[in-house]
Amino acid sequence: MSTAFTAGERHWQARLGKLRDVVRQEMVARQLGRELPAPPVRIIDLGCGQGTQALRLARRGYDVTGVDASADLLARFERDLAAEPAGIRGRVRAEHGLIEDYAERAGTSRYPAVLCHGVLMYLADPEPVLRAIAALAAPAGLVSLLVRNGDALAMRPGLSGDWAACRSAFGSDRYENRIGVSARADRLADRAARDLPFLVAEDVLAETGGSVCGYAYASPWRPKPGYRHTVEDSVFLSPGCTGRGIGSALLGSLLAGCAAAGARQVIAVIADTGSDASAALHRRFGFTQAGLLSGVGRKHGRWIDTLLMQKDLEAAR
Repeated sequence: MSTAFTAGERHWQARLGKLRDVVRQEMVARQLGRELPAPPVRIIDLGCGQGTQALRLARRGYDVTGVDASADLLARFERDLAAEPAGIRGRVRAEHGLIEDYAERAGTSRYPAVLCHGVLMYLADPEPVLRAIAALAAPAGLVSLLVRNGDALAMRPGLSGDWAACRSAFGSDRYENRIGVSARADRLADRAARDLPFLVAEDVLAETGGSVCGYAYASPWRPKPGYRHTVEDSVFLSPGCTGRGIGSALLGSLLAGCAAAGARQVIAVIADTGSDASAALHRRFGFTQAGLLSGVGRKHGRWIDTLLMQKDLEAAR
């Protein structure tokens, strides 16, 4: 199972336990200690790697699920886990798989805390992983992201006196990291997405009280500033909550929120899984087909097409 991180994984493992790694892990652990609710709480660590933070959290009394695409890093994780007392081992589960697919696994529940540290910088398009994070986070749950700070890209070449690289860093979101992999930096303003809406629909009549039956959010269509007025919408419903008008309520409110945030165009990216429900929902709100990408996605073991739909919010005003 290969990811963009795979090319530098051997160099990454060679640096584990060195001073830089120890300091970074300690800083992350201290920040989590301030922000996480008190144990026992269920936590999922997406891109857990060798399990450093997962093991620390399990020792503090948390129930931790770690997910990673690297079989080698997970093997290292499991070797370290085997040396822990039985009580700690019983609170940890390591899962092999891609983050973007994990939320769709049968029986996967939502977590009060979702961690995703040092992952987004290796993704040319972070949106699939961000969608998985949103799907796995419980209502009012905590999400912890560790990314490279795009506003500080000039610091390292500046400290080393590489002024040409320092100057170019101010207008870029790309860099080559210490393990030789080209990576991407993020800026808080981009991830915050100009206060774009994130909506959650709850079933207040459910026996469990306030159970989540769907959610919808908007995110930037592309990271470059020239696309800042175009957003992508995402609408998700729980299987037992279809046919009740919840999708229409979510999408209608989402479009109003996008317009209020200054968006001009809304793009819907719809996987062709054999159902017309999502496309029909968007057509009811004035979306029109903008394109069809053949065989670009893979889901449940088969290649699928992707339908692009578009709505002009300026025309609707």
